[in-house]
Amino acid sequence: MANTFAEKITKYIPLLDEIYQRESLTSFLEMNPLNMMFDGAKTVKLPKYVLDGAADYDRATGYNKGAVTVTWESHTLAYDRGRKFGVDIIDDDELGARTFMTLASEYVRTKEIPETDAIRFAEMYTAAAAGGTVVTADLTTGALAAYDAAEAVLGDNEVGEENRIMWASYAFYKLLKEDTAVARRVDAGDVTVNGINRRINLLDGMTPIIKVPKGRFYDVIQLNDGTTSGQEAGHFEPIGGTSKELNFIYADKGALNAITKRRVSKIIGWMNNQESDENLVFYRNHHDLIIPTNKQKGVYVHRKDTATGE
Repeated sequence: MANTFAEKITKYIPLLDEIYQRESLTSFLEMNPLNMMFDGAKTVKLPKYVLDGAADYDRATGYNKGAVTVTWESHTLAYDRGRKFGVDIIDDDELGARTFMTLASEYVRTKEIPETDAIRFAEMYTAAAAGGTVVTADLTTGALAAYDAAEAVLGDNEVGEENRIMWASYAFYKLLKEDTAVARRVDAGDVTVNGINRRINLLDGMTPIIKVPKGRFYDVIQLNDGTTSGQEAGHFEPIGGTSKELNFIYADKGALNAITKRRVSKIIGWMNNQESDENLVFYRNHHDLIIPTNKQKGVYVHRKDTATGE
């Protein structure tokens, strides 16, 4: 007996996760569930460690005992986004399943991934503005000098070189390549991200450079709610006259905690759908990017001076 629509879709769901892991520019930031605890559906608890520093050693009494404090900080996930899709039963299960697979793949690739990345980049900017570093300039030259300045700031803030990551706009990356002094400092290396091997350019042999399409690289964005007039199509967009494109983000990976409760919530067959003769699939993405206050200094953002639309 042939599989039903629901059975076919259930088997296809893991492939959507593979698309997400492969094409997202920030999926590698997602935390191991063992390093956090959920308190209900919306709140996550992250560990915070406080240790005493070294003290004098006494030959008579030995070591001074230091305090070790582990506390759990609660954070409410800020983003709860989703859509439902329907496939009419006028299509048989085989054709209907193929139709959904195509639509779902496009949704993940062209809607969910860009929006999730854009939210995370905007959150990085917010953290940099609050406790890190934000530099503003419309660059036409001097890309390498801009990077060197960022490197000096992260170095002074004691961010280990092996733990740094850079996201760069294609425009900034072009300027970087055109700088005559940069050739000796850029090479290529294999970087494994969520089990997927990628060939990524490395700066100074250590810092991965991930190129970002400008459509998802802003300091602030508007998330359309899907119901307000003009926002029915959902998704996100820059705010005209306010949003500014980012040139690059240079950050401590250890400061960026991406939390995701990502799942297809449910599949309802047409026989149980009381409103229409459609098979319904509900797709939901409940997530956030959490940057602890004491780690904001590890985020450096260089953005344009001119707002979009100006």
